[in-house]
Amino acid sequence: MQGLVIGGRNLLVGTKDFSKGIVTGNGAVVTSEIYNGNRVLYEPKLTSANNSHNPYNMSTSINANATTYAVSFYAKSDVSGMVIRNYFYSPTNTVSSINNQGKGGNALDGSNELILTDKWEKYWIVWTTNPSDVVKQITLGRRDKSVANSDIGGIYLNSPMFSEGNKPLPWSPAPEDAQN
Repeated sequence: MQGLVIGGRNLLVGTKDFSKGIVTGNGAVVTSEIYNGNRVLYEPKLTSANNSHNPYNMSTSINANATTYAVSFYAKSDVSGMVIRNYFYSPTNTVSSINNQGKGGNALDGSNELILTDKWEKYWIVWTTNPSDVVKQITLGRRDKSVANSDIGGIYLNSPMFSEGNKPLPWSPAPEDAQN
């Protein structure tokens, strides 16, 4: 298949149990629920004090220098139709993005919106970037009160897998997780 680029390893550590990457300012917690053999991260509806929040933000475990990256993860909301934004940056040199719902974009910070249901579903995003040999940042599940339907319920995240290439892969732990 021409144009297919498959990576191999998860560039994010601690994704089995969310031991890393949780942003706790709005009550994000790792629940006792197990889905796909992994723990579930839950963040409730935004409080009136917060205009926006990211439940998950993580740096890559290595300096990655590819020009295409794919993330896949499972998610659901308390309410169907909730919009989340997801980002890929640091540096802010994203050229384009496309997700499994057909929504694309060309924001430098990789901003890409997904619409969640109230049932577990697998979501993915593929980002194309300019080359850079630095640690990257990824944010999943950002909700912002200025975005319609972004703050209508809580969010559940599970099994993030972030790899080089343009093919979203099934979840696997980062090599660093096996070393710990």
